[in-house]
Parts: sequence; C-alpha cells; structure tokens
Amino acid sequence: MLPKLHGKHVRKGGPRQSPDSEPDPTPRRWLRTDETAALIGVSRMTIYRLHACGRLPSFKMPGLGIRVDREKLGEMLERATERAG
Repeated sequence: MLPKLHGKHVRKGGPRQSPDSEPDPTPRRWLRTDETAALIGVSRMTIYRLHACGRLPSFKMPGLGIRVDREKLGEMLERATERAG
C-alpha cells in the first residue's frame, strides 16, 4: 500500500484550510507528476517518459497535466518488488 501524501502547501486555486483543521485522512485517487515522482523516488521527467511510453497507469488531463492512479501504481510497484525479490 502506498503512503498518504499530505503536503504543507496548498496548490493555487485549491481548497483552503484553516490553521486548526487537520488534513483529509483519505488519500486522493489521482496523483500529480510531482507527487508520483516523490513517492517512487524518480524525477518528474521520468514520470513524463513512463507516461509517454505507456508504462505508467496514467492519463493526460487537458490544461491540468498528467494524473497517475495511486491504486494501480501501488499494484505495479508491488509486482515489480516481487519480481526483484
């Protein structure tokens, strides 16, 4: 299972939280390229390349960039770990 991402910064145009509110405990299903890269320890450029060649469970949203399916990414990483181990 992938860890939950709770950044300290709010994206422009994103929902605002009061300083007393706690982050949402449920992880989002779709990850941005920077979140995906940080999660698996690669560069954003690698995420773009993996998306372009179809090796990443992702799609492109016009005007918003690439989004990666968190659940399928976790399954993909588990399979890769099992093969390597």
